[in-house]
Amino acid sequence: MDPEEPTSQDFEKILLDLGHIPLKNLVKSKIVDLVGVVIAFKPTIKSRGTDYSKNLVIVDPSLCLPGENGLSLNLFRPQENLLPDVRNIGDIILCRKLTVRVRFVGMYTHRNHINLHWHSSLPNLLHLRQIQEYNDKMQAVSIKAISTWATFDGNPDTPLEPRRSTWSEKTVIGEPQRKIVRVLREWWRVRNKELEQQGAIGGLPLLRRPRPQLTTVEILKEDMFLDYVGEVVGCWSDYGRPLMTLLLTDYTENPRLQDIEPGRNPMGVSGRRIVRCSLWDQNATRSQHINLASLVFLRNAKSELDGAGCLRLVVHGDKVHPDKVDVMRLREDDPRLSDLLRRRNEFQDAMREKEKVEREVREEQERQARLEPTQQLVYQTVIKYQDSPTRIANVLNSNEISTYRIRARVVDIGPLKLEGFTRPYCKECDSIFDPTPNRYTACPQCSASMTEDAYVYQFGFILKDEEGTELPVIVCWDDALDFLPGLPPAKYEDCFDLHLLNVVSHRSYFLIHPCFHPSFSLYENNCTLQGLRSRLSKICHLDTILHKSPGYSARGHPIVDWAIKSYLPDENDNAHDMRFRVFKTSIV
Repeated sequence: MDPEEPTSQDFEKILLDLGHIPLKNLVKSKIVDLVGVVIAFKPTIKSRGTDYSKNLVIVDPSLCLPGENGLSLNLFRPQENLLPDVRNIGDIILCRKLTVRVRFVGMYTHRNHINLHWHSSLPNLLHLRQIQEYNDKMQAVSIKAISTWATFDGNPDTPLEPRRSTWSEKTVIGEPQRKIVRVLREWWRVRNKELEQQGAIGGLPLLRRPRPQLTTVEILKEDMFLDYVGEVVGCWSDYGRPLMTLLLTDYTENPRLQDIEPGRNPMGVSGRRIVRCSLWDQNATRSQHINLASLVFLRNAKSELDGAGCLRLVVHGDKVHPDKVDVMRLREDDPRLSDLLRRRNEFQDAMREKEKVEREVREEQERQARLEPTQQLVYQTVIKYQDSPTRIANVLNSNEISTYRIRARVVDIGPLKLEGFTRPYCKECDSIFDPTPNRYTACPQCSASMTEDAYVYQFGFILKDEEGTELPVIVCWDDALDFLPGLPPAKYEDCFDLHLLNVVSHRSYFLIHPCFHPSFSLYENNCTLQGLRSRLSKICHLDTILHKSPGYSARGHPIVDWAIKSYLPDENDNAHDMRFRVFKTSIV
């Protein structure tokens, strides 16, 4: 802080000389006038009766020490437009004739007790209010048809006039009140400047602040309650329970999030930019309008650790107020989205530049390939599907679900971390989860125990034929076990016979005989991992793909025989959504 700037104690003394009653000196069961700086406010809501209500939290120089929460104000009026016109943190509100009462169980509580005593020289400068003390906490409440208020912009550079709206016309504003507002404006400016120099974020972090709105990178640990704004890059519902899962991004990264593989969403967002969020109860059932690319606001989300030790968010339902929904879809012009949209534009610009470089490299590789003589075909696979080879272009042009034989080289692999070729699998809910070096103790989807559940293979290739046409294919389930014979997706601690190991590695067996369960994934089973590397090296130059440089070319990779079949992920999909998987194919 600038040594020339006055301190909060200096401002408090100035306000006392002007007749201002410090907020910390209020006494319950008194009718008082108040004035303070708004540090938090909630949207106007309909109360249980016929009135509308607005909740504010205010401070002054007497109420800004560590552990102090500010004073809560609850204001009621029969019409919404009669409530205070509070627009921003830092606005100043002046109230007359409000009562001070005890806060009873069931209302919002503050954690720290405020030491209150009566100051006898309270002039007609401040709102009269009732102050309630609930669990040793105080709050001020408006009196029906008596209390009045006025609000001022907190910016010292704006005219010192109350906002001409709502109830302010009934509040007489004299020169003494204007002086107090002027001093509070200056105090708030100095206070913010001091906190910025200390590296604090926002208005008053030394108070017990209202719930913060955080970005992904700012979610530092579990058990934090926060608001969050993000874009949906994935969503699905659990039709057996009131649960909806969202994959969200605000285009910042957090090292404690699960590492999501590329290509999982059309926005191209991957890695630790994606936070998984579970919506429960009414938040799930009333969020079915939310879909891919929706922009959403989460209120009162809680950070938790999943079974793999990664951070996620959870928004629980309110059993007391079943109509309350803490998930809101936002329009792009909502001011809360300004930073997210800026980061999204920067991300998309970077992605376009990356795609441009990759396209130029690919075109150069294809040009070089056309100048070289055709490579002698070398087949490193055995297929159990006898048919004439088909051009990939013909496969892509077909609208029918069918099977094919193609000859193509591997030009890319996913995931690039071979440890991610196996994924945790829960047999209780038949769910597959993203690769992780940590063992799941409970299913993130249904919470069932994972101690006797399996790992399954799930990986993919991008294939390119001699004409240069590319085709993405997936290898999974029993087809993956056929593709990698003798290499089960996990090490079985109960199996010592190699033949038996090959038998129980099939999905159908471990679903019926759970006593043969895997104990180690590829992250822990180096022997199987090396075997996998050896197999894949037969069908491509593996290290070249895993560590490809900008000048990478796949033209020297061997041609491989493949049996593939097309399918639709959902029966309602059309031919445009056709996918392809490898079957009846084994690496020699």
